[in-house]
Amino acid sequence: MAEVTDSSSKILWQSVAIRFGAALLLGYLLITGFAVCDKMRLGSIEKATASTAVGDNTFFPVPKSFDPSTPLANFDGHSLYFVDWSSLQDDRMLKQGMDDTNSFAVYKLDGAKGDEASAFFLKIKPAYYVKTKRQ
Repeated sequence: MAEVTDSSSKILWQSVAIRFGAALLLGYLLITGFAVCDKMRLGSIEKATASTAVGDNTFFPVPKSFDPSTPLANFDGHSLYFVDWSSLQDDRMLKQGMDDTNSFAVYKLDGAKGDEASAFFLKIKPAYYVKTKRQ
């Protein structure tokens, strides 16, 4: 006995299988393209910024000859003048930005009131700062 095969149904399923395979391949190519694009932009997508002084190892270089009437640094176009030495916890210091030369960070005391609220701090070593005022 001879088997009867329906060649039209085989051709239909082959066409569906080819379309399904092409769709899977296109999807894979799109996902790979997006992954490569994200990997190239990774530096601009993921940035870690510290808002406190914890772990900051860029210290303000204290000059050997020290004159309180001369500015220590410039921040946002204003001069910072010496007020006092301060021993404070690094986690209480909030980063305000970098000095005008972009060499070290300038901080403010978190939760400060009164005179302390207008003071800026320059880190000279862990948990030790130069308190400055802006003029």
